[in-house]
Amino acid sequence: MPPSEGLAVTDSREDGSTQSLLQSQSQSAPPARSWVKVAQQTQKSLTKYDIKVTMEDGIGSVEVPDEVFEDPAPLWEDFLIGKFLEKTPHIGKIHAIVNKIWTSGDKLQMIEVYEINSTTMKFRIMNSVMRARILRRCMWNLAEVPVIMTEWKPFVEEKEPEKVVPLWVHLRNVPMNMFSWKGLSFTTSPVGIPLKLHPDTALCKDFKVAKVFVKADLTKELPRSMNFKFQGKNTLVEFSYPWLPSRCTTCRKWDIWKRFANIEK
Repeated sequence: MPPSEGLAVTDSREDGSTQSLLQSQSQSAPPARSWVKVAQQTQKSLTKYDIKVTMEDGIGSVEVPDEVFEDPAPLWEDFLIGKFLEKTPHIGKIHAIVNKIWTSGDKLQMIEVYEINSTTMKFRIMNSVMRARILRRCMWNLAEVPVIMTEWKPFVEEKEPEKVVPLWVHLRNVPMNMFSWKGLSFTTSPVGIPLKLHPDTALCKDFKVAKVFVKADLTKELPRSMNFKFQGKNTLVEFSYPWLPSRCTTCRKWDIWKRFANIEK
């Protein structure tokens, strides 16, 4: 039976001396890994540089070394922006949810949440792997409200959030010879930009319905069916959408357009 942790075990020698086995083992074994120290080591911090100042016309001047720009991780790269397709739930509820499902309960990876307006929240996520995983999925459901997650930047870019929304497209009657990355990309391109396959489709679990995640172009009418012609043969593929934003019955505009327009006002 192995000795219990913390129990001093000695080894008798021929000369009558003893040596602590526990001591020798502790010297050869690697130090225990401290998750607090790991977090501190990966935490970003400021650094003191030795700077040579020269005077030019009475004004101090310094040469910026190349190393400053070698890994120019901007401060804002830790932030993601979440645009809810309905009024945002209480910030405390969202904080609790994301720190449970995104961090898997790891208290060293706490996510900060900031409310921007009634339909937008900003999330500070220090872990780059976690950010990438959140962005890959893009569309999340937090407190039963759909939210689109994107990178946040402090400067205004040319963007059209009301024209594009990520959603799942279900395709029926897809020819077997089009069950490929190229074939399904081509089939879903009339909807928008294909992003990824559903696991059921990628693992070939169901050939009756192909499921593809797409950035849909809402400026165009989303197809419900379309003929695909190949080698003189027509195949009618049916399109369905498990989730779509609501649409005004009068102006025929998607409700998401109004919400994003209200954000910018």
